[in-house]
Amino acid sequence: MSRGRVRLLAAAVTLAVIGAGAAYAQSLETEFASSATIAASPRTAGVSQQGIDIERAGTIGTYGALLRSPATLRAAGSPPIEVTTFTSAASSVVLRVVARGDEDVVRPGLRRVIAAAQDRQDALGDAWQMEVLSAPTAPSATSRSPEVVRAAVIFAAVLAGLAILIVPGRFGGEGDVWALGAADLHFEPTLVRVGPLTDSTSMLRVWGLWHNVEPRRLGTPELVVRDGHREVRIPQARIPGAADPVAGPDPTEWQAAFGIPAALFGRIGPPDLVLETPEGSFPLRVEPEVWAQASPDAIDAPVASTSS
Repeated sequence: MSRGRVRLLAAAVTLAVIGAGAAYAQSLETEFASSATIAASPRTAGVSQQGIDIERAGTIGTYGALLRSPATLRAAGSPPIEVTTFTSAASSVVLRVVARGDEDVVRPGLRRVIAAAQDRQDALGDAWQMEVLSAPTAPSATSRSPEVVRAAVIFAAVLAGLAILIVPGRFGGEGDVWALGAADLHFEPTLVRVGPLTDSTSMLRVWGLWHNVEPRRLGTPELVVRDGHREVRIPQARIPGAADPVAGPDPTEWQAAFGIPAALFGRIGPPDLVLETPEGSFPLRVEPEVWAQASPDAIDAPVASTSS
């Protein structure tokens, strides 16, 4: 993929992530919570008049049901809040009441619900009564706010775009694969030779210099051969002195060899030859006459021996 297309892909992915995240953030509404602590304490009259009946009286769970009941909410003016209650395993007479809703209604709404429950508790005929240990707290956010989500989405979108630009890889198609710093990296071939090796293979030998502003070791190059109908990737042949290229401002000469199958010579003129590394793609040029002479068919046929 060309540099321009990779940049276009990175921009498209960035915008797509931002668009999807913005739509999700738009659907979010910040929810707030206010909480209070309620305890059940024996009524003075209940202790004097009912005595042991206190042990059989309603538990704190009774008041939890009272606080959550639709009748109590109606008596409180039906505030737009959701009320939940929690009991502590360490205490059977303490109840935590939590209201959730919008910031400006959750605290006053919880106050009205507690007051309504206290007004209605006499109807239970219970030996216990509700005592407010801690009043409703100031509202606090309990869900992800749209602003936080939008900031996270923008950060993720930038990372996604940079990943496409920076991470080395092959995106398909022709042209260069662009990576960060690839604009400074280029290959200068000093010598390219092609010659028949066997009746089924020719050998491409390459010498050249890898130039870059800063010294860096590159990945192992492959030879990519494209003849208009197919793409063939050829790994390096093992030869003395072959190694991964090292680029720099004053590089040493690099060399490599590749075995090219005879089937790739069955056309007029040389195919497209590209040295491809994880850092980018670098074209090689071979003159048509040199390519023709490199075909395995150019090997002289063996002279038949005769015996007398």
